[in-house]
Amino acid sequence: MRTLWTFVNKDKLDAFLPSLVHHEIDHEVQSKNGLPYTQGEATILVDERDYEKARKLLMKHRKRRTSSDLL
Repeated sequence: MRTLWTFVNKDKLDAFLPSLVHHEIDHEVQSKNGLPYTQGEATILVDERDYEKARKLLMKHRKRRTSSDLL
C-alpha cells in the first residue's frame, strides 16, 4: 500500500472516500501515527496499482474553486 494523502479531519476524509469507492479503488485509512483511525488526522493508503488513478481523483477533488467558477 502506498500513502496517497493525510487529511486533517474526518469531514474532509469522508468527503473524498465516496470517490474511491465509486471507482472501486482499494484503500485503507489509518491515523497519522499508523494506528487504527478514530478521529483527528487520517492517512489514506491505496494499492500501488491504483495509485495514479487515485492521485488524479484526489487532485480533481482538491481543485480550488474561484469566483469565476461560480458564474
